[in-house]
Amino acid sequence: MLRKSGTQRRQPALWRRCRSLRQIKQLHALMVLRGFLSDPSALRELIFASAVAVRGGMAHARLVFDRIPHPDRFMYNTLIRGAAHSDVPRDALSIYARMARHRSDCGGGVRPDKLTFPFVLRACAAMGAGGTGAQVHAHVAKAGCESDAFVRNALIGMHASCGDLEVAAALFDSGARGDAVAWSAMISGCAGEGTFLLPGSCSTRAL
Repeated sequence: MLRKSGTQRRQPALWRRCRSLRQIKQLHALMVLRGFLSDPSALRELIFASAVAVRGGMAHARLVFDRIPHPDRFMYNTLIRGAAHSDVPRDALSIYARMARHRSDCGGGVRPDKLTFPFVLRACAAMGAGGTGAQVHAHVAKAGCESDAFVRNALIGMHASCGDLEVAAALFDSGARGDAVAWSAMISGCAGEGTFLLPGSCSTRAL
C-alpha cells in the first residue's frame, strides 16, 4: 500500500502493476538484463517501489541504493521516507547522516529539503530521540524550511512526543493554530505528559 505524505506522485504504469516485492525483484532482474541500471530514472522508480509502494521492501531498496555511486535527492528522500515508516526508524537517521556526509564530501552536492525533514523528524519521534530531533530542528532552520506547513507540523509532533512541550507550543502558537494536524500533535503530546495548553499562550500547565 502506498504510504501518504505531503506530496503525491504518480508512478509509471509498469511500476504501478508491481504489487509485491517478488514482482519488483523480477522487474529489477529485467532491468539488469536490459542494461537499465545506469538509468537514474529507472533507479528512482525501483527504489520508490521497494521502499514505499510495497511492504517489506526496505532491505531491497537499501541494497539498490548502496550500489549507486552518487544518489540524488529523490533517492535519499525516498529511502529516508521508507525507513521512517519501517520497524527500524533509526535507519532513517543513518541515511540522513550519510546524506550530510555526501553533501560535505561533494561540496554542497545533495542538500535536504522540505521533503526530507518531515520523515527524519518522524523517525526521531518514533525513537523518542529528542536530542537528535533538536539537532535536526537546527538543520531545518538553517535550510529555511521552518515555515513550511508539513515541516512545522513534523517539528511540533516530534517535540511534543519527545516531551519538549515548550518548543512544541511555541511552534504551534507561531502560526499552526488553524491546522488540524498540529492540534492533534499538541493534544497527543500534552496527554502523554499530563499537561494542557493554555489558550492563546506559548505555554502549558500540568494537570
